[in-house]
Order: sequence, then C-alpha cells, then structure tokens
Amino acid sequence: MSNEKNNSDDFSFKPFKDLMKFIDKKGIKLRQNPREPVDTDVEISDEEMFVLAMSQVKEIKEFRMLEIGDKKPYKGLSKIDPDKEIIKNLFDIVQGKARINLRDTQEYAEWLNPKYAAIYRKDITKKLHEKRFSIQDFIDLHGMTVDEAEKAIDAFINESLIKGHRCIKFIHGRGLRSPVGCSVLKEALIKWLTGRYHKYIIAFATAPQNDGGLGAMYVLLRKRLAS
Repeated sequence: MSNEKNNSDDFSFKPFKDLMKFIDKKGIKLRQNPREPVDTDVEISDEEMFVLAMSQVKEIKEFRMLEIGDKKPYKGLSKIDPDKEIIKNLFDIVQGKARINLRDTQEYAEWLNPKYAAIYRKDITKKLHEKRFSIQDFIDLHGMTVDEAEKAIDAFINESLIKGHRCIKFIHGRGLRSPVGCSVLKEALIKWLTGRYHKYIIAFATAPQNDGGLGAMYVLLRKRLAS
C-alpha cells in the first residue's frame, strides 16, 4: 500500500515547489558562490512572484461559508433621572435600607487649622470623622446656656491640655427644638474653636452616626507647650 497522501487531502502549503522550473524557464543563472555577484539582467516582478507563491494554495471548502450570528443592538448607557434617584435614596434611608452619609449633609462640620495644613494631610478631618483617633474625654453641653457652655468649654479644654489629651469630644446636640432651627451651642462652639481656642486646635469634625452624629463633634488638640 502506498504511503503517499492523496493530493485532494493535502492541505500543506508549498509556495516554492515549482520555483526551480520557473527560474530555468526565465533563464536565470543562480550563483554557485554566495560571494559572486548576482546576475541582474533578468528580474522577477512582484506580480510574478505572487502568482508563483499562490500557485499551490488550495481552497478549504469547509471555510467557504462561515455563520455569523445576529449582532445585538447597542443599548448605550441608561439615563438616570437625578430627582428620582434622590427620592429613592431618601426612601431607602427612611426604610433603614441605606445609611446617611453625614459628610453630604448641611449640618456636617469640619475644619483644619491653616497653621497645620502643611504638617497634616488634608484628609485628617475625614479620619477624625471616621473615629481613627481614640476619644480620651468628652463633655455634654445639653441644657446649658451659651454663657454656661462657654465657661464649661474653657475649663474642659484647659484640663484636657494639662492631661495631654489629643482627641476630645463635645456633645452639643442638633437643636431640633430650637426656635432658630439649629443648635445654638454648636454654632457657638465652632466660633470659639476657630477663634479664641484656635491655637490649641489642629482640626475638628462632626462625629460619626454611631457616636452622636450631627449632635456631637470630635476635636483634635495640639500638644501643650511647656511653660
């Protein structure tokens, strides 16, 4: 039995099988020594070389027709109604399915002393809000008048500096029942921290939801200078 393959089943690609016949037909003299100059009197055009190279190429009938599936239409980005999205978020918050991001509310407060802006990173207020610092002491200002709160805050800050505390907490409330519609003590506290006490303050930020939230504030103190 012959071991030769049937030509009809031979898919091998032999582009230069008849190259020698083509060269003899053209009368091209091949150099025997690689160092000998090439006879350039007879040139082979690109078209002739292409025809010769493609002479042994056979069509694969199985690949004649390829099935192409239907293209799915591009839907694009769905447009979201911002008003509906806000209403949905509020509904989820009321239902307890979503948490309030206090930093996005109008009651949220934070401040970084410009004097320490070059020393501390700008995200220090965010870290303070996220309770990355241990709270060493706190004072509850509920039920105090502004004058009473001022005296209490002054004594509390001085005591905290003496003890070497770095992070303290003020509970000022939200003032939901206040005639002015906001916490008077909170506004006064912010005024004092950024004013008369600013040399002792590095930064402050509203407390997280699970530790007083909008009704409390964390304050980061600087180290007390030796007298």
